[in-house]
Amino acid sequence: MSKEAPPDVIGYDRRLMTFPIGIKETFFESSEKFAGLQLADVLAGIVTECLTSKLVPKDERTNFQHELWNRFHGWDIAEHIWPEEKYSPSELGTDGPAATDGMVYMEEILRAAQLGKK
Repeated sequence: MSKEAPPDVIGYDRRLMTFPIGIKETFFESSEKFAGLQLADVLAGIVTECLTSKLVPKDERTNFQHELWNRFHGWDIAEHIWPEEKYSPSELGTDGPAATDGMVYMEEILRAAQLGKK
């Protein structure tokens, strides 16, 4: 997030992001103090579990995963996060060339930071 990070384009095909991203400030807060953080954590966990359960064969899903999928199936959130099976990578525009790999970018930043400290 540092403003001093070297500029680069990270990602693949149409899913590209230019760094640095220009965040002015980040800070950590305890979710015990902020109900919004608690809610975001719960929602992220529910969405992750629900969509991950789609990768598990139906007969291997837990009761919790079945219940989640039954409750959320058909909601707009599922269609916004998870593509419908009928779409191919080319139809989604996700089969194009790759820019810099995000892991390589981070390795370079960390290596430069270590060299600067020696």
